[in-house]
Amino acid sequence: MKSDNNKTIEVDIENRVVKKSNRLVNAQDTRPMTAIERKLILFSITEAKSENKGRYHSEFTVQEFFGRKNIGKQQYDSIRKAAETLMQTQIRMDVGDVDSGNHKMDLINLFERFKADQQSGKVRVEFTQTISQHIQKVKSNYTTYLYHNVSKLRSDFAIRIYELLSQGLGKYPHRDFSLDELKGKLGIMGVTSYENFANLKRRVLEPACKEITEKSDIEASWKVLKKSGRKVTHVRFFMKDMKTEAGKVETDIPMELSEQLMKQIAGMRDLGLSEEQIRAATGLEILPDNQGSTSSEETPKPKQPKDGQLSLAMQPNTGNRTIQQKQKRLLDILQEYGLTKKQATFVLQKVGISKESGIWPLLNDFKMGVKDGSIKVPKSYLLKLLNEKYGLSLL
Repeated sequence: MKSDNNKTIEVDIENRVVKKSNRLVNAQDTRPMTAIERKLILFSITEAKSENKGRYHSEFTVQEFFGRKNIGKQQYDSIRKAAETLMQTQIRMDVGDVDSGNHKMDLINLFERFKADQQSGKVRVEFTQTISQHIQKVKSNYTTYLYHNVSKLRSDFAIRIYELLSQGLGKYPHRDFSLDELKGKLGIMGVTSYENFANLKRRVLEPACKEITEKSDIEASWKVLKKSGRKVTHVRFFMKDMKTEAGKVETDIPMELSEQLMKQIAGMRDLGLSEEQIRAATGLEILPDNQGSTSSEETPKPKQPKDGQLSLAMQPNTGNRTIQQKQKRLLDILQEYGLTKKQATFVLQKVGISKESGIWPLLNDFKMGVKDGSIKVPKSYLLKLLNEKYGLSLL
């Protein structure tokens, strides 16, 4: 594989959907994986296509997997080594309990075959027959999420815990695990270094939740749920969808307003908004005047916005969120699901961000449809939804 530049390439990971049966999501790993091994599995699932007898395969390039043109021996070797390990990796879908006498073991290989060509960069993954039954075309009891939500995670533990939390996202506020169950799903059951809970907390729970919160669409946290004497036996994870949760901003008003906020206030004044309306929009109790001192004097009646300008005067008080933050959130969500910046801005101008517009419940229901797999082509469905509800003409 040779390349003459370092530029990134356009790889559509925004709409790549990982779809697994819940049984596969809840399977136990027989060993801890690396982040690249985990991502290789998930990326392959997003590309999976059915062939003879329902067996799935996936084809892509090393460049697509890493998202850049300049791929060398190091990147190729990392995939090759990950593939060699994954070909020897098994997962468990056991049922029942050994102690109760009703245990049934189900040990499964992930891949049937893995091919890679260093010169062309092409990769072909062939899933086993059993795994093929639990991905993409599964019709009930499954979990879906967008690959790009885990693509930036660097820890396998973070990726795996993200996947487990995504099962209940939007349905339940938390998910509980016994330590043995969680260790099994992370592939660290019997690993001596994780027998001590302090090590598990320091090396797995805290860094994983921190990374998930910082780099994905889920806000994750945890707490000890149960103890047997002084020994921790169960933990509880809390999860919130940060794309639909109304986030909070700092309540302390800084002594010196940022230049960006000053410009925002000046822009509102240019539109003719009253001081009361601007205070409601920014969350500030005292506003600077045009020279930087405070003022509570009312300005003239709001003017009608020019074409292309947003009617900020018509937006309600958003509490702890400024209008600017709400607008950015809407634009981010629309573009995340494939709308262009121009289309997203058009929706923002025509629909707005108010509670009365109904845009937030609409997007929440839409995202749940993407997650449970009932919406197959997110972008097309969202465009149709917006056109029908708001009388738009998005193409």
